[in-house]
Amino acid sequence: MEDIRVAIVDNEPLFATVLKKMSTRLFEKTSYSYKIDTYASAESLLAALSSSAYDLFFLDILLDGMNGMDLARKIRSKTENAKIVFITSSIDYAVESYEVAPLHYLVKPVTVVNLDEAFRRFFETFSEQTAREETVLLKDTSNQTVAVAVTEIYYAEIMESKITVHTTSGTLSLRGRMDDLQKQLPKEHFYRCHRSFLVNFQHVTGSRRYDFIMKNNLFVPIAKGNYKQAVEAFTDYLER
Repeated sequence: MEDIRVAIVDNEPLFATVLKKMSTRLFEKTSYSYKIDTYASAESLLAALSSSAYDLFFLDILLDGMNGMDLARKIRSKTENAKIVFITSSIDYAVESYEVAPLHYLVKPVTVVNLDEAFRRFFETFSEQTAREETVLLKDTSNQTVAVAVTEIYYAEIMESKITVHTTSGTLSLRGRMDDLQKQLPKEHFYRCHRSFLVNFQHVTGSRRYDFIMKNNLFVPIAKGNYKQAVEAFTDYLER
C-alpha cells in the first residue's frame, strides 16, 4: 500500500512542528506507512499540489494571505476524497466550514486526545475507501482471470489444493496455496485465523469460542491454539 500523505498548513512554525510530532506518534501505533509535509501558507501548499497529492489536510483557518477556508474550497475543487481537518484558535468559522465537508474541527491548543479522535475518523474512512477501490485478480480452476473487489470477500478456505473464496455474490474456486492468496490481499483487513481459513475482518460481527461470526450468519473456524491471538487481532482492528 502506498504511503498515506498528510499536509499540515499553519503559519506558526512551532505549532506545525509540534503537530507533526504528535501525528507521527499516532501513526507509529498503526500499520500504515505515511509521509507528513508542513507548509507555512496556503500559496505554498497550492504550488505543491501540482506535483503531490494528499489524503489528509490539517488547515489553520487564520492563515496569512489566503485563509484556510478559501484554501479548503480550492482543495475540494481538485478532489472530493481528501479529508480536511480545520485547526484554529477561533470557532467563528465552524458553521461556514461545513460547506467543504470537513472531517473534523479542532480548536487550539490541540491535545493528543483530540488529535487522536481526528485520526480515528480518518483511518475509519480511509480503510473503507481503500477497500472499496481495491480489487484483486484471481485465476479460477478453469484458468480464467477474475477481478474480485476486496470488500466483497467474506473468507477463503482451502481443502487439499482447492481454495474456495466466499463472496457476497457467491463462491469462486481456485487452485493454489493459501499463503499465496494471503499475500495478494490487504493485511489490514484479512487475518489467517486457522491453517485452512483466511477471514475478512470487514465482515466479522463478533466471535464465539473457536469461531468468528460473519455478517452472512456463517461461522469461520479459529484454530484452538490461535484463539486468544485471533480475538486480540480483531479487537485491534475495531479500535483502529
